[in-house]
Amino acid sequence: MAIDLMQMLKSQVTGQLAGKLGSHLGESPQATTQGLDAIFPTVLGGLMKQVSQPGGAAKINETLDQGDYDGSLLDNITR
Repeated sequence: MAIDLMQMLKSQVTGQLAGKLGSHLGESPQATTQGLDAIFPTVLGGLMKQVSQPGGAAKINETLDQGDYDGSLLDNITR
């Protein structure tokens, strides 16, 4: 079974979260969703490019392990 990374990413950020983010930015949920949809391929493409390089996945893992990222980036997006 193939994993659709783009769909997984969109499902985590669209919907209610896009509405909250749009409200915080003064944009409609639709405009926010469109903006997010436009940037997702760039973000995912950058990650794919990084992990395809020798040692790239290890670099991403090291960055995440440095303690600056705890997985809660989107938990407090409207603060």
